[in-house]
Amino acid sequence: IKVLEVADRLRRIVIPEPPEPVRAFADRKLHPRPLELRRIDVTDSMNFREAHLLGGVDVGEAAFGRNIDFAEATLGGFIDFHRAQVGQNLTLRGANLEDGQGFRFLGLSASRILLGRETVEGHVHHENEGKYWFASQEYAFLWSVFRQNSMFEEEDWAYYGFKRLE
Repeated sequence: IKVLEVADRLRRIVIPEPPEPVRAFADRKLHPRPLELRRIDVTDSMNFREAHLLGGVDVGEAAFGRNIDFAEATLGGFIDFHRAQVGQNLTLRGANLEDGQGFRFLGLSASRILLGRETVEGHVHHENEGKYWFASQEYAFLWSVFRQNSMFEEEDWAYYGFKRLE
């Protein structure tokens, strides 16, 4: 390690630039860790409304007794709902994903899933990874979600995605 110190006219020590870890933190280049809730069992609701979860979210194989709410949340990283069980509502309306990030819904079970096309369009994880058969299954899942919520234009969009990739 090379230390460089320069004194100014007031005889204070001036460090020309911060050490590497401090600079990375100041430039917001540190990568946040994912929120890992895999295989947990929650009897009540969990609320992440308007949260900033930039490291991804993993709730695969978790069980939630009531609701889980990600409305208006800012999400980064991989968002995994694989084989999760939600007793009532999973809310993703208005959630924002960073470019290149995606959802995985295969095997998700919930009484009702509230989301819009704008939330998932361009963010189907398997499609982004080039795994088109799995992506077609994701679109089939979204097709059933939109149909259940009587969102007919979104239902047509998801059906087209399913047929395009199967």
